[in-house]
Formats: sequence, structure tokens, C-alpha cells
Amino acid sequence: MHRHVDRAPARGELTSTCPADGEPIAKVLQASEADYEAVVAASEQAFRTWRIVPAPRRGEIVRQMGEELRRMKKPLAS
Repeated sequence: MHRHVDRAPARGELTSTCPADGEPIAKVLQASEADYEAVVAASEQAFRTWRIVPAPRRGEIVRQMGEELRRMKKPLAS
């Protein structure tokens, strides 16, 4: 089950700025309490699914994720 937070502009954006020069670093959408509850419920469901995967398979999946993150290190950093 995949859910996403509604991107309604009424919630606004939060801009993170660099303390050294005040320049914007990133913007994130603010979430409502309902968004938060939906994300928590989806996370709980994902955990219930993940925990029944045998440990060796979970380990293999985590290893593959690590390899992919290392492979994409430079593009992710830019």
C-alpha cells in the first residue's frame, strides 16, 4: 500500500535557510495532522508486511539498497 501526502498549497511550505548566508537550502511542504496520521498508518502496515519477510531476505534487500545508494552517491549529492 502506497500513500502520499496531499500537496495542497494551503498548508504552505517551510524554507530551510543556511545560517551562514541566509540563502535557501531546501523547501518542504508542511503536513496536516491528518497527513501525519495517514503516514503513520501506512508505516505501521508496511512494518507488518516487512516483519514477515525472512531475515536473510530482508538482509539481502538492505544490502541491495546500500549498493544502489553508493552507486548513486554523486547524483544524489548534487
